[in-house]
Amino acid sequence: MSTALPRLEVISIGTRSSLTCSIRGNNARRASLAEGLAETLANLSNIIRRRKEIRLKARALSAESKASATVLALLPFAVGALLFFLNPSLMSVLLDDPRGRFMMGMALLSLAIGVSVMAVIIRRSLR
Repeated sequence: MSTALPRLEVISIGTRSSLTCSIRGNNARRASLAEGLAETLANLSNIIRRRKEIRLKARALSAESKASATVLALLPFAVGALLFFLNPSLMSVLLDDPRGRFMMGMALLSLAIGVSVMAVIIRRSLR
């Protein structure tokens, strides 16, 4: 893809080494090159603008998903505390009985697994 350089012709030599040159015969070629360059730059600016918009939308969606994951992770604790204050005898079974503590442990384990899966999904959605 080598392009031949245009031939320069000296039209006049001015004073103090000022040189006026002209490129003859390639006006149409230069105009088409300029149009192509302008179109390429316009396309590039549109692509950059769209990528920035997409990046901002992705940040907004990831912030929304992080907030949803936080609410889902804290909801069992809030409901448990509410039930404990409303009816302490109901929740005391979970704290006093070994089977209740086992169930609490399994609930915490499943909650931890769910939170970690949500974190992985959120991280992968940002790629």
